[in-house]
Amino acid sequence: MAHLPYPSGPRPARHKRRAARSRLTLGGGVAAAAVAIGVITASGGADTAQADSTTRRPASDVTITDAGLADRGASDTRAYLVHYEITNTGDRAADYVARLRFLDKDGGLLGSTDIDASRLPSGDTTKDTAAADLDRGTADDITTVEIGAVDRAEAR
Repeated sequence: MAHLPYPSGPRPARHKRRAARSRLTLGGGVAAAAVAIGVITASGGADTAQADSTTRRPASDVTITDAGLADRGASDTRAYLVHYEITNTGDRAADYVARLRFLDKDGGLLGSTDIDASRLPSGDTTKDTAAADLDRGTADDITTVEIGAVDRAEAR
């Protein structure tokens, strides 16, 4: 009779323990890989030059000059409009992206709108108007507009 690597019949208990240990190790490896991917993604990925050139700026770089309900022409629909300014307080031309958040009387988030300025020279200010983009509620429900994250990347 030929010698088999394992005896016929059920495997001894030690092999079951090893299999369980291997599954735990594999599961731990998968979890570690997921965490590593999350860290890389959160840090801007492998392109560290791009990640390093974008900075969070204080909300003072973005100013709301006026906000409120406005009629939208002949269709008699009303929109919530925000007039804003973005000022480049840095030393070089930059691209800006900021988020406007629209809240109801209880502080609940109704929606948000991103605003931007491209290649804004140092010390310059741009003025524009944005309409509220709502996920829930209506323009009549908006009681507060707040400036969320403001990102600045030096223009190349």
